[in-house]
Amino acid sequence: MAKKKNSQNSSKPSKTKKTEVKQNSFPDEVPEELKQEIVLAAKREVKTVIRQGPLPAPEDLEAYNNIIPGAAERILQMAEKEQSFVHNHTDVNSKERYSGIKRAQIFALIIVFALLGTTAYLGYIGQGVPAGIVGGTSLVAVSQIIVKQWINPSDNKSDNNK
Repeated sequence: MAKKKNSQNSSKPSKTKKTEVKQNSFPDEVPEELKQEIVLAAKREVKTVIRQGPLPAPEDLEAYNNIIPGAAERILQMAEKEQSFVHNHTDVNSKERYSGIKRAQIFALIIVFALLGTTAYLGYIGQGVPAGIVGGTSLVAVSQIIVKQWINPSDNKSDNNK
C-alpha cells in the first residue's frame, strides 16, 4: 500500500480512491498471470493527505507520543504559546499605531491653533495681506487633509499597516 503525505495540516478529510478489478472481467485471451498482476496493481491505494495549520494530524501526534512520551502535550503547548505570542504582538502593534495617530492629531491641532493665532495677530497689527496668506494657506492645507481622509480612507489604513 503506497501512501503520500504532505507536511501541511488542514481540517480537510483525505481522499482515497479505490478501484475494484475482478479477474473474471478480463477477456479470455489475457493470460492468468497478467490478470493477477493487473488485479494487484489496481488494488493498490494511493492516499494524499493535505493539512494546514500549526498542529500535526492526530495520528501523527499519537506517533510522536509513542516515540517520546509527552511529546504531544509539548507540541500542543508550543502551538498555544505561538498563538498567544501572535495575539499579543498584534495587540501591542494596534496600541502603538493608535498612540501614534493620537499624537499626530494633537500636534496637528497645536499647529492649527498656532497658525490661527498668527493670522489673528497679523490681522490685529494691520498686516492684512500676510494674515490672509497665512490663514488662507492654513485653511486650504487642513481642508485638503480632511477631504483626502474622507475620500480615500483605505489609503490611511494601508499606510498604518506598513
